[in-house]
Amino acid sequence: IKQVHDFAEKYKDVHGTPSELCPLDYNEDDLIRWRHDAMRKAMDNWFEVTRNDIHTIRDLRKKNTNFKERLNKTEQKLSDREEELRQLKAELAELKKQKAAADKENAHLARVVNCKCVKYSIAARNAFMPKDKKIII
Repeated sequence: IKQVHDFAEKYKDVHGTPSELCPLDYNEDDLIRWRHDAMRKAMDNWFEVTRNDIHTIRDLRKKNTNFKERLNKTEQKLSDREEELRQLKAELAELKKQKAAADKENAHLARVVNCKCVKYSIAARNAFMPKDKKIII
């Protein structure tokens, strides 16, 4: 605040245009050249920034494409595995049915073999057979 106040006090009684108060030591051609160089430098700097952004965008698009390809492959593998799982579940269900039928038949055969008349018949048969031809229950 003090600096601004001092500046205002120093120049409060001065009158005139800026060119009268501070004469320039360059001409119109120098001014045009300076403007051109300043704009050119600004454009070059902006070009560097945007070029880096363009490279970044290109790299991100490549990564995105690679990611999408990997995602599609993974989804395809998952789909294949789901189909394989469905088939295995169907096979398991069929095998369980076959096992239930075999268990039922084994239970029936066990009741038949444990019947007294079957046991007596096997014992009578074994009495007349050589050792390697005997039925063992």
